[in-house]
Amino acid sequence: MKKLLAILISAIMLLTVFVSCGNTPTDTAVGSDSDGSTNDDIIDKTLTLFTKGKGTDYKIIYADDSKSDVITAANGLAYNIEKKYGIAYLEITREFSNWGLDGEIDTEILIGDTLRNETAETKKLLKGADNEYAIKLFDNGKLAIVGSNSIALRTAVYYFLNEFITSDEKEVLELDKGYFYYCDMGEISSAKWSIPAPEYEGGIRAKSTYNTGANISLSNQSSGKMHLISETNAEEFNAYLAKLEADGYVEEARTENNGNIYVQFVKGTKVLYTYFLEALGEVRVIDDYASLPESQFEYTCEDGEAVYYQYGMMHDPTGAGGYDPSKGKLYENNGAFDIIKLADNKLILFDGGSDLQVTDDTTKGLVDFLHEITGTAEDEKIVIAAWYLSHYHGDHYKFIERLADDYADQFVFERVMHNIPGGVAGGDLATLSSNIIKNNPNVKFMKLHTGQNIKLGNISFDILMTHEDALNLETGKSFIINDNNTSTVMKININGRSIMYLGDWGGGNAKDAEEYAEMERRLMDVYKKENGTNPTIKSDIVQIAHHGINDYMPALYAAIEADYAFFSQADASYNELTHICYRNIIDQLRRAGIQDENIYFAGRKTNWLTIGVDGTVTHG
Repeated sequence: MKKLLAILISAIMLLTVFVSCGNTPTDTAVGSDSDGSTNDDIIDKTLTLFTKGKGTDYKIIYADDSKSDVITAANGLAYNIEKKYGIAYLEITREFSNWGLDGEIDTEILIGDTLRNETAETKKLLKGADNEYAIKLFDNGKLAIVGSNSIALRTAVYYFLNEFITSDEKEVLELDKGYFYYCDMGEISSAKWSIPAPEYEGGIRAKSTYNTGANISLSNQSSGKMHLISETNAEEFNAYLAKLEADGYVEEARTENNGNIYVQFVKGTKVLYTYFLEALGEVRVIDDYASLPESQFEYTCEDGEAVYYQYGMMHDPTGAGGYDPSKGKLYENNGAFDIIKLADNKLILFDGGSDLQVTDDTTKGLVDFLHEITGTAEDEKIVIAAWYLSHYHGDHYKFIERLADDYADQFVFERVMHNIPGGVAGGDLATLSSNIIKNNPNVKFMKLHTGQNIKLGNISFDILMTHEDALNLETGKSFIINDNNTSTVMKININGRSIMYLGDWGGGNAKDAEEYAEMERRLMDVYKKENGTNPTIKSDIVQIAHHGINDYMPALYAAIEADYAFFSQADASYNELTHICYRNIIDQLRRAGIQDENIYFAGRKTNWLTIGVDGTVTHG
């Protein structure tokens, strides 16, 4: 699968390489162990790595401890080699520390601290600088790339990519035998500390702060800034927590999972959220001036059953979508709307459907349905404990738009929660939010961040990933291209059972697969136990990502290992589904152990699961 994401990231980083090294000749060495001959025996002085139109025995090996951005850079290198030299597939793989050296071949590009002797020899070129890297070609054909840290290492990969592949018009890649390159990058610039809280000490701070995105108004007004720190550890993070407490910040809420630490602090009216991801060595510090302290946002009720509904809406009956009335296609294949009824009869609404699914008649039908399941009379208000928006796309909120406006007198909205990124809200969303606030002046808001555990009624939400996790570690900017991947990933806990709620995570096209793969790798690595299990990802129920419009998520569905699956999609029979993704995903679910009778579609009817106090699950 092609590695398109890496190309875009590499374009951003290449200029940095030249500024850091190309203009500092005293700190940069380029050389060759050859005698520099230019006569007819030059062919004996060079090695050919790649030739256009010819296959290759080369493979790319990156070290077991490689950080996410290094892996992204390695994928970008492989993709550009494939593209330029017409290679159908260039193998790229992680070298795990328990592999040993059996079966290694000569023609390898080694990235990072691999077990190969060539890597150890190349590391001897390093001079002990804080931010340095080296590249060396060996006579046996191996090319080793090493760095003093992950930022230096991925910069080295991008340097090699630009110097010898993307900017070189030759159809053959030849290097002098004994070629080597060394660069001292000097001090890596980082963003000036811009959060009105104590500064984090340690690690490497990204070059810019990150706008965490929209607040309760769902306009493009920012909800706060975030600093990203990489190459850090638990000791430095705990020292920072102590520093915050010494400055008067009071710990409001804390969760810990698999060595990860997540803490919300409060100082007066200020809310600060910070978390440490042990597997990745990363810290995020967020000045959250939109959210309430968790204790003021949460509430609990007595234990009791809860019901999870996938609300039935019309989708294209073939599963193909592509709204075109001239061809009889009256519905798209998008739109999602889910509901949980809590033990105290309050509701939580998830997303909310698309334009074509939300008409005067269907909205009235929804209102009648909500009165029916809550047992409230027509003149009695239905209490919405919370409305949750997974991401900003228009097929995920249109019913809520109508409820907050045309039926505002029949509903009480107590809370709104989301994590919508910057620059994408406004318009209808801002109007929707304005109506909620106008008619519910006491409504509460929470900007969801990774690691939070939010308790509402008799259920809770574990926030596993947001768009704030998908950043380039050097630049501090998002690497998300497909906005579906801004969906918050959460696990909903109900009476000992759980629902993995993915929104539209995973995109919908093959070009998104590498972007998704990096996010999936981060998600799995952050919560994976030393024994290889992943109980945080394991769930009883899964909401299938992006209406089933992707087919590259089998590893995640296998890790979730659910018993029930919900598709926000047409209920066409298996053999009639025209989009190959749906057939592939159903096959993936079957392999993960889900029975066909436990796969539910949202087209035409509503399916629900009642989860009893003892965890018993009953389908309706």
